[in-house]
Amino acid sequence: MVHRLKLSLLHDYQRDPDSFPSWEVFQEDMHQKLDQMGERTLPEFRLIGMLIIALGTAATATGLFLQIGTWAVALYTGGFAAIILGVLLTGFGMMLHAAKSTPAQHPSQHQ
Repeated sequence: MVHRLKLSLLHDYQRDPDSFPSWEVFQEDMHQKLDQMGERTLPEFRLIGMLIIALGTAATATGLFLQIGTWAVALYTGGFAAIILGVLLTGFGMMLHAAKSTPAQHPSQHQ
């Protein structure tokens, strides 16, 4: 959504280049429009991933406890797969959180 908003603002400024303000004014304009639109929140992937890891661990432990039968194999295999999925989802959530919390700088601000 933010990407589409930036493209929309840049498209407006491309039609009338003289109206392009400084970078700070552009960012303020973008934040005002985001507030008006009501920015959509992303699900908390870190928390969801950790819950899937916990469920996978419980399923794996139950599968190991049963030791014999189809249910034991299914629980163990499904639990192991859930642990892997949970680790991947938690890692994705951590990367997304780090990307959102790091402020972006305009290329002209780099020295």
